[in-house]
Amino acid sequence: MASNTYSPTGIVQRHIPWIFVGVVTVAQLLPLLSAEGHCEKPMCYAVDEINPRNRHIYKIDCNRMDEIKPVKTIRYSCASDIRIGDLIHGTEPQAVIKDETPPTVELPLDSSFKPLSTISGNTLHKSSTTGSTRPTNDTKEVSKHLNGAHTTSIPFMNTIGLSTPTDSTIFKSTLPEDPTASSIISASKEITEKFIFTFLAVKCTNPTTEILIGTKFSDVGASGIISFRLIHIPNITFSLNPGSGETFTVPSTAVPSESELNQKVNTSVVIASDEEVVVYGHQRCRGPYNHRATAFRVRGTEDLGTEYWVVTHQSVGKSQVGVVATKDHTNISFNGVYINRTLNLNKYETFYFGCSYDLTGTYIVADKPIFVIAGNSADKSPYPSTSDIDSFNKCLPPVKDWGRHFTLVPFPPESQPFTAKILSSHDNCTLEYVNGTGSHDSVSLSKGEVKVLNSSTVLSIRSSEGILVAQFSKGRSGYAGHGNPSMLLTPHYGDAGRNEFIFPVLRLAADNGYETSYITIWLPPASKILFDDKTASWNVIGESTDGYRILQTTLLSYGFHIIRSSNNITAVVCGAGYHKYYSYSLY
Repeated sequence: MASNTYSPTGIVQRHIPWIFVGVVTVAQLLPLLSAEGHCEKPMCYAVDEINPRNRHIYKIDCNRMDEIKPVKTIRYSCASDIRIGDLIHGTEPQAVIKDETPPTVELPLDSSFKPLSTISGNTLHKSSTTGSTRPTNDTKEVSKHLNGAHTTSIPFMNTIGLSTPTDSTIFKSTLPEDPTASSIISASKEITEKFIFTFLAVKCTNPTTEILIGTKFSDVGASGIISFRLIHIPNITFSLNPGSGETFTVPSTAVPSESELNQKVNTSVVIASDEEVVVYGHQRCRGPYNHRATAFRVRGTEDLGTEYWVVTHQSVGKSQVGVVATKDHTNISFNGVYINRTLNLNKYETFYFGCSYDLTGTYIVADKPIFVIAGNSADKSPYPSTSDIDSFNKCLPPVKDWGRHFTLVPFPPESQPFTAKILSSHDNCTLEYVNGTGSHDSVSLSKGEVKVLNSSTVLSIRSSEGILVAQFSKGRSGYAGHGNPSMLLTPHYGDAGRNEFIFPVLRLAADNGYETSYITIWLPPASKILFDDKTASWNVIGESTDGYRILQTTLLSYGFHIIRSSNNITAVVCGAGYHKYYSYSLY
């Protein structure tokens, strides 16, 4: 795609396709300097985007920029003369610096990009409890000791968003005294948007909302940015080691409230990273009559679609849905018993709607990919006469990702009866189901029709067309108050596309000393499994009709864990506390 670039005369030219580099490291600047260490200004250079393992910056004829493809042109000026030694190119460019005092280099990047935050001397902090990185305010600069070297300060640049070209967009970096030092943000990797989503309301006093981010693969780290594009909240940066994760607290202004129902809200969250990550949302409350917990795995932008059906539950509280546009000028239609309307959303805008009725069966269609989340702000299902109230919110899958084969199991810890809602995507959908006692039945569903099943044992479901299955735990009335209503989007066997998961065990702010988490795994025949690279003690709680063993174990420690199998698997994580419960799927 063509983009605006600056010529030496300051004239905006639209001609060169390029990929944004991100932060230009000191080592990348070194090839710009002559052997004598003298800089001229202004000069034009091009960044090589073809060879990511040995990236160079080349001096070019400013009058021939139209001929440079596929590189990015920049304008460069020096604050002082610099002498350098031999330049070594490898996996990460390095240099031997002969100067005793590291000078400062100023680099106006391509002015069609502008950071959302102005660079200053403020620093980021590591949280003592979660290890998360926090900005002190809207301006920030990253400082870190590298390999024991002198501290090197290099700004973490937000690469998202276009702005009017301006010469004032200046980024500063200093040459490290230690030649082995490298920047903490690698410019050889492009940071791209991977998640655009919103939270929903949780009805309680002072809820805590968190984002948990882990690497998707155990051998690859990741760096990135959490941003709130439509509200004035500072960006949050993160840098994860391979196989690790961190927790970040979300300000309350980034979470909608029930008073904002049925209107556009500016609560979208954007996560951009240089490598693949997994993202989870967690909301919780504590205190008298305020016990709440919900969690969900956030679907990435590549997993979104244009056609959705809503499934949720309502007996009290507000049945609610949030829709976020990922592209400008997105046309969306809502067709249901309690909502029928069309609207247009621009990128990052959220439409938040709900009511005191069950919105299950609402049909949502868009002309561009959208993010959809549904739930209830405070429900008592299925015992509205009890005091067991909890919130649940889940990211909905688009119709294209629905499955045909499911096996449901009771929620731990008491293996309590559950309710399943099954929604059909097509007419003449044949649904067959078998419970743990061998009882068999079948039914034909029309498009958008919902079948409700109640079970206290393993329940196997097969269908001729794609179906969406939501499983609801029942309030723990009569079960010592452990757990509460919860919603789970049950994974289907087609979701089993991976054999390794990095996932969090969530803290529920335990009341009355009770808090336990569990993981349930659907394991293919003749498969082996490791938990945090060790064998674990598993209970076999069931078996599917095609030989999958269903295993369950207790998770005793909070934080991120790794589970590996010799074959692809699906899994569910649940957590039970005093009058609160959460559950989410791994896929």
